[in-house]
Amino acid sequence: MNRWILAIFVLVLAAAVLPAQVDFVALEGAFQGFADAAVGSLASTATSGLAWSPAHIGQFPHLGLGLTVGAAMMPYEAVKPVLDILGVTPLPPELDFIQTYGVPLPAAAIDARIGGFVLPFDIGLKIGFIPDKVKPMMGAVQADYFIAGGDLRYAILQDKGMVPGLSVGVGYSYLKGGVQVAGLIASQTVDVSDIMGDPPGTHLLNFSDPDIDFTWESHVVEAKVQLSKNLLIFTPHVGFGAAYAMKSSVGGGLLSAVTYTGPGSLAAVQAAFEAAGKTAPTDQGMTIAADAPAGWALRLFGGTSINLWVLRIDLDANWNVLTGAYGGNVNLRFEL
Repeated sequence: MNRWILAIFVLVLAAAVLPAQVDFVALEGAFQGFADAAVGSLASTATSGLAWSPAHIGQFPHLGLGLTVGAAMMPYEAVKPVLDILGVTPLPPELDFIQTYGVPLPAAAIDARIGGFVLPFDIGLKIGFIPDKVKPMMGAVQADYFIAGGDLRYAILQDKGMVPGLSVGVGYSYLKGGVQVAGLIASQTVDVSDIMGDPPGTHLLNFSDPDIDFTWESHVVEAKVQLSKNLLIFTPHVGFGAAYAMKSSVGGGLLSAVTYTGPGSLAAVQAAFEAAGKTAPTDQGMTIAADAPAGWALRLFGGTSINLWVLRIDLDANWNVLTGAYGGNVNLRFEL
């Protein structure tokens, strides 16, 4: 997963050195554009997990436990505003594929399902995170990741004879993540004169040997319909999901020792930021937060499971109708 995470942020880090001086208002606008465009991808990533092929696993004592890994692709247009302001575009040749396929946002979760009682429904739960013991192994790329949620599916048709299984469901997912990358850019200067109401170049924040910090968070609800059919050792499935990101945010910034150049003091700059309703820089760095508007991810999905006694291997691919981005999941589980 470390390589996947680095692939996301190498866009804004590794192409070259940032411009010697970046205007804060322009950088903030770029992050807002990123948040606006990324909301659909965050919604798709948050729905990772519980992508099991059977439309309904059957009533209790049917149950299962497994592990899902996958990714949703964030369209290139979502990250381009940040790339432009940081002077990273055009992309280096080794990253050209991102313009076509997008930026991968990885996800992983332990998921479980249990069949319902009396009525034909099942309930699924999922949770995923990066253990603290793993983080020291990541080196310069320190990542944080958490996903949790669940769903309820009701079987309109049960898979019997020539009749396929058909279910409708609703679920909730919470996604939170972040990455901090060290040692890829040199000292930088951010011009905050606009916040102070003075001409450009009057108030400068100087960051020595900064780390880049990105965070994201999203609350997502999804309604979906799924059709499946058992065929020997396979269970192919197709479906449609409408995921709605009720509340999402994206943050980013520079983390390092900070010195201030200009009239007054860093305390005066902090007061101006707070008066403007923004997160104030400290002597240890600066964070830019951008709230993303509520948004939709409409996805078509399909795939199959390979059924080997109680072992199931699920392969699932999806396509975001609104953004044209692709994603996919692989699930390995034990199911009764």
